[in-house]
Amino acid sequence: MKRILAISDFDTGSYYGLCPAVVDLPEGGQYRANKGQLYLLSKWQNLIDFVPKIDILLLVGDFIAGKQFRQEATETFLANPEEQAKAFIELIDPLLRKAKKTFAVKGTEYHDQKAGQAAERIAKDIGAEKWPDGKYSGWWLNLDVDGVFFDVAHHQSVPVVYRGTPLE
Repeated sequence: MKRILAISDFDTGSYYGLCPAVVDLPEGGQYRANKGQLYLLSKWQNLIDFVPKIDILLLVGDFIAGKQFRQEATETFLANPEEQAKAFIELIDPLLRKAKKTFAVKGTEYHDQKAGQAAERIAKDIGAEKWPDGKYSGWWLNLDVDGVFFDVAHHQSVPVVYRGTPLE
């Protein structure tokens, strides 16, 4: 039996997302996680401690907060997506070491940038599996694991099933 873990929506770099307890800021100084982030971080550490070796890790979008163009980065402690990515990779590294394979699915363009550029860069940096098109991430993953099919996407813009059964 294969062990598979799917996780998403870290939003690292946001005041509301998961982040390390202390982050060195590129302009100098440090950001210390707020009370809510420390709570999330404690639960994250519990997950890391609980999860055994896994066969497949599915990272399903919105790894970072992104540029936050609607809020003009007022809800981020790290405005630069590259710095957000470094903090995300620090967080995800313990799970990467437990996983035989990692697949990355792009999230929303609001967080993962146009065409999922940030997700692609992160996926390449962490050594995610390549997709059939040669990239390291994609919008919709169809994965066959020993005859069990996984249909994985971060979100959908329109229903692709019967009209009465879209995600609510």
